[in-house]
Amino acid sequence: MNSYTAILWSDSTVALSWIKRDPKRWKTFVCNRTTEILQYTTPAQWRHCPGTDNPAYHLTRGTFPSQLSTLESWWHCPKWLTQNPEIWPINDLSSHTQSLVEAELRKMEFNFSYVATLELLTLRIIDFYDATLELLNL
Repeated sequence: MNSYTAILWSDSTVALSWIKRDPKRWKTFVCNRTTEILQYTTPAQWRHCPGTDNPAYHLTRGTFPSQLSTLESWWHCPKWLTQNPEIWPINDLSSHTQSLVEAELRKMEFNFSYVATLELLTLRIIDFYDATLELLNL
C-alpha cells in the first residue's frame, strides 16, 4: 500500500504563521482554531498559495457563476503546481503580515517574588548596636 502525505494550501500568510507556531502563544480564538488544525495535520504540510492563484480568489472578488466557464484557473490548477515542488511559491512574511500575526499574541504576565536576606555582617552590626543600646540604658 502506498503512503501519501497531503499538502495543504492557504492564501493567508497570517493563518499559516499561526499554524507554524505553538498555539499557546496566541489569544484564545486563534489558539483554539490552530490547536484543532494541528490535531489532524502538521505545520510542515502547510504551504502558501498566492491569492491570485487560488481558484476561489475570483469568487471572492465578485465573479459570476456564468463567467466560470471561461476562467482557466477555476478548471485547472496553477501551472507551478504541476512542476517540481522546489519551485513552488515560498511563504515570505512582509512586515505588515508580521504585525497582523503578532496582534494575536497572548499577553504574558510574570509575577516575581523577592525575598531579601541580610548578610551575616549586617546582622553582626545590628547585634553590636543592640548590645550598645542595652549598655547605655543600664
